[in-house]
Amino acid sequence: MYAYLAGAAICACACAGDIRDYRIPNGLILLGYAVGSFYTYLSQGSRFFPAFAWNALWPLLLLYFLFYIGCLGSGDVKLVSALIPLLMNNKAGLYMIALAFFIGGAAALVKSLVAGDLLFRLSRLFAHVRLCILQKKPLPYVPVGRCRELHFAISISISYITVIIFLSLFRR
Repeated sequence: MYAYLAGAAICACACAGDIRDYRIPNGLILLGYAVGSFYTYLSQGSRFFPAFAWNALWPLLLLYFLFYIGCLGSGDVKLVSALIPLLMNNKAGLYMIALAFFIGGAAALVKSLVAGDLLFRLSRLFAHVRLCILQKKPLPYVPVGRCRELHFAISISISYITVIIFLSLFRR
């Protein structure tokens, strides 16, 4: 339970840093790793390190491509990687990632609809995908306008809190 609360506090600080400075402090990520390794040690004993290392590494491997092409910031990828060991459940971690993308996509859709530029953004996205296919390699996607103001740390935090609520309710 304390691991969940520590993760929620890290999420709150990450959201504040992302909104204020457009970045998530590395110290906060290191704190998440430290707390995650501590709670993994408490639950696994002396054989904690392989479990902790895997729980911290697989989100980095999974999300690296999205960082490489510019869809996610490095802080967002590291935040997810720091939160998964606090869940101590890889399946819950996958649900958290999927829910974060759903929430972020819904927020981006609403933002584009409100701004009235959904068709423009979709046409740029499809043109970029077409260019990647023609050149047979992934290329960095550079968004235009004000779409960089969508703070994905908020989506990650909402999904983390939702997952820990479901884990708490249905673990009994």
